[in-house]
Amino acid sequence: MKEQSHPFPPGSLGLPLIGETVPFVLDSNFGKKGEKQYGSIFKTNILGRNTVFMSGAEANKLI
Repeated sequence: MKEQSHPFPPGSLGLPLIGETVPFVLDSNFGKKGEKQYGSIFKTNILGRNTVFMSGAEANKLI
């Protein structure tokens, strides 16, 4: 049986190792800015871990 491949959401993983940890910590509007740029679901890297941000009822229905 062939495994299904799901596309990754848009976004930036930032710098190697630290990702976007610094902007995340320093900018209280990090999530809102990411949503404006990429949509209600976007990827990033915080503290060396790939992370998906989801905002709004529609995006969270996927969970």
